[in-house]
Amino acid sequence: MESLETRLMAGQGHTSMQDSADSTLEEKRKKKKKKKKKKKKKKKKKKKKKKKKKKKKKKKKKKKKNSFSSRRFGSHPEKSGT
Repeated sequence: MESLETRLMAGQGHTSMQDSADSTLEEKRKKKKKKKKKKKKKKKKKKKKKKKKKKKKKKKKKKKKNSFSSRRFGSHPEKSGT
């Protein structure tokens, strides 16, 4: 492929304009791709945060279930180990 300068020397100015149009199109495409990637990353981060929160909640619930007071004065006091 010949460079832009040689094309201009040959007097084909319209092709150089086409080149610039192509480059802007390519830049637009790159920008869009970057934006999409950023959005995907953000979504992934949000999902991860939600999962972590859920896990923490589950852990807290489990801890509460096995706590001394809940075992002693729970819904089934006759089953408690005291």
